[in-house]
Amino acid sequence: MQAEPSIAVTRRILVTLAGTPPGQAFISLAVRLATQLHAELAGLFVEDTKAMQSASLPFTYELGVWTPKRQPVSGESMEQSLRVAADAARRVFERVAGASQLPWSFRTVRGSHAQLPEYATEMAEVVLFAPPRWPLLSSVSEMVFSRGPVMVLFDGSLSAQHALQTARSLSQLAKTHAIVILLAPNEQEANKLQRMIGELAGVDALYATIWIRPTTSLEPCAALARRFHAGLLLMGRDCSLATVEDLSALLNKLTCPLGLIR
Repeated sequence: MQAEPSIAVTRRILVTLAGTPPGQAFISLAVRLATQLHAELAGLFVEDTKAMQSASLPFTYELGVWTPKRQPVSGESMEQSLRVAADAARRVFERVAGASQLPWSFRTVRGSHAQLPEYATEMAEVVLFAPPRWPLLSSVSEMVFSRGPVMVLFDGSLSAQHALQTARSLSQLAKTHAIVILLAPNEQEANKLQRMIGELAGVDALYATIWIRPTTSLEPCAALARRFHAGLLLMGRDCSLATVEDLSALLNKLTCPLGLIR
């Protein structure tokens, strides 16, 4: 397996704010990454068309937080709620990104969350997703991010090579280390990936490499990220396990942001 002569250049980092509260800590971390990589920062809020369609069904109800009383939900009310959420996300993003010296932009689009990973990686080289528990862990996670290693999933694909190069750059700038998880079906393939990593990043830039056999789930990777207190987990968008369902399950298990690399 030969390493392709491709250099990862990060021109834009995209922060996804769909389905999660627009936490200031999450955007602050994106600002830090963009500053380190000399990249533009972009924010994206997706108004989920599937949620609006579901709300239009006659049997759709909303349960209150403090009371089990059911209230009917309409497509119009869901659209209004998403619009309010988008405005809130824009205000937080504008306040945090605007305080930096970075060029930044923000946009709201309508579409399916299922298409978000593919759509977002066409807009930027690095796309950041916050785990659902981030609002509860933001202060702790920000501290871990500043000290914890950058972890990257590596299967040899071109986007995985870019993720590896990005991880090395970030770990050097943050004066931390990188941990590589090799996704290989057997030891022979794992050794090939190990040699490939040496050619692309150099062994001196890495803290450790861990070989795991790829399964139908990314949950073992989330367990490793928690075990090593990773501050950021990177993976290439071409990873065979980078489906919408896999990414969603992975985010539910993570306590650090996930970066999807083009």
